[in-house]
Parts: sequence; C-alpha cells; structure tokens
Amino acid sequence: MEFSNEYGLSAAFSTVTKNFFFQWATFTKEDGAVIVQKDKRSLAKHMLEGTVYAELNKANEEIQTAMRITQPNFFVPFDRSGINPFQQRFPITLRLEGTVRGNGGINLVNDTCATKVPGLFAAGDAATREFVAGGTTGGGSINASWAMTSGRISGKAAALYTHSIGEFGNKRIFFEERGRFEPSTGKSLDAIGITRALQNEVIPFEKNLFRTEEKLQNSMRILNELWREVHNSSPVSQDPRAIVRTREITSMIATARWMYTSALNRKETRGMHKRDDYPTENKNMQSRLIANGIEDIHIRLSSNRLEEKGILL
Repeated sequence: MEFSNEYGLSAAFSTVTKNFFFQWATFTKEDGAVIVQKDKRSLAKHMLEGTVYAELNKANEEIQTAMRITQPNFFVPFDRSGINPFQQRFPITLRLEGTVRGNGGINLVNDTCATKVPGLFAAGDAATREFVAGGTTGGGSINASWAMTSGRISGKAAALYTHSIGEFGNKRIFFEERGRFEPSTGKSLDAIGITRALQNEVIPFEKNLFRTEEKLQNSMRILNELWREVHNSSPVSQDPRAIVRTREITSMIATARWMYTSALNRKETRGMHKRDDYPTENKNMQSRLIANGIEDIHIRLSSNRLEEKGILL
C-alpha cells in the first residue's frame, strides 16, 4: 500500500491527467524562466514556490492532430477556456491518483486472483498490481491490460467457485466480522469536516510525495483520530445515501492508514515510494509489505515475492 501515491500532471483548471502529452511541453515559472528538470518531484518543488506553467510547443502539426484524435477529452477544458495549449502557456498542478494509478490494493493469494476470503476475487484497481508492475506504475497500457486480464481470470474463478459450492451458490454467506466498518451510535457524523481533514493529510504532495518519518507520523496521528471519531459517530440520518457516505468516509480513512503505515515501514526509496529521509534503495527490503488489520494495523514482510502459494500472472 506504500505504492499508492502516484500524482498525475494536469492543467490547473482540468482533472484530466494525460501525462504522456507533457513530453512535448516547455515548463516555466511565473517569471517565464524555463524549468530544466521536468520530473514530477522537481516540478512539485517549484509548485511549492509558485505557479508552474506548461506549453505544448514542442509538438508539430502532425503530432497535434494525432493528440486530438487519440485523446479528445484532454482538450475539452482548453477549448472551453479558449486556450490553445500549443501556443499559450497554462498553469499546471499535480492531482493525487492514489490506488487508482498506484499499485496498492487487495492482496492476491494465487493465480485465480483469489483473496484470503473464500469466494472473494479481486481485479483491476481494487487488486494489487505489484506482480506485474513492481513498485511503480504505467499509464493506460499496463493498467488497462491488468484490468482486462485480471477481470477475465477473476470472473472465471468466481463462476467456478459458485458452481463448486452447489446448492449454496444462491445463498449469501456471512463471515465473522474482524473489524467494524459501521460506526457506533453517538454524535452525528460531520461528513464534510472529516472528509476535508482526511484529504488534507493525503492529497497535498508536500506530505505524500515528499515523505519523511515526521510527516508520516504526524499524518497517522490525525488519521487515527479521524478513525476513532467515525466509530464514535452515527450517520446524520438513516437515509441510504447518508449511510453510504459514512461507509465511503470510513473506507477512505482505512485506505489512508494502510498507505501510511506501509510507507512508515518501508524505510527506503523504491519505485513511486519516495522517502526524503531514506533517499536510496535498501537491498534488505526487496520484498513486499503486506498490511493486515483494521483497528490495529500490522505489517508482514513477504519473504517470497510471489507470496506463499505463488502468483503466476
């Protein structure tokens, strides 16, 4: 889960993160000075000092045409704003894509995309991609192929599992609860306040991209407080939408706690996980970290890269 802090480049007025197009960009500061180092961390450092701009002025007419044909949604915000990105510079930002473009997700225990919960199979963004991508991630290619492949494999396995349990296939099976995701009765849940507090610890790249022990520990203290607050509260009403909102908030906090607990335990820089206080790789940490637990989180070092039962994907 430590490999879940991927940020995508985007125009400041857009949510479309097509990083590939920015290879034809010239990046500049507010005063017009050209930024030579164009990796995300370097751009992020400049963004902490002021606005950073991009202009796709390195793309010739043929490439510009191809861009608009292959990714027309990239240009919609520009066209609406009356900006020609090939001739005018525009402000950019970094948007957290978390586990969606990151690699963290539900652990898989065999080559059918099975989890440790009988009958539960994971695929796509919900499942870990470490087996195919390691500690970093690709764009649409590897992620799309993983989504299609794991979806096909897990779907077939789920169908076979349902068939194997025969008469129980049409019945719901409830498992022993090992951690509460439902809040207890208490004060009304401040959904907006908790969401903003959570986002303030996870979204800012000065915390999540430039990781240190101190920053991670400070964020974990706040996340643990939010976790307790959620479980000491109740939905503002019994309206299904309020209940769903409560579960969404609880899940986001749980994910953030898994992410930062794993990041604290990986005391090195590897893949997309960057620790400013541990700037190099540690040869003794060439293993996966498996996060377990909901109330109390424990990290287990997986000595075998393919896990106990072996992953053949």
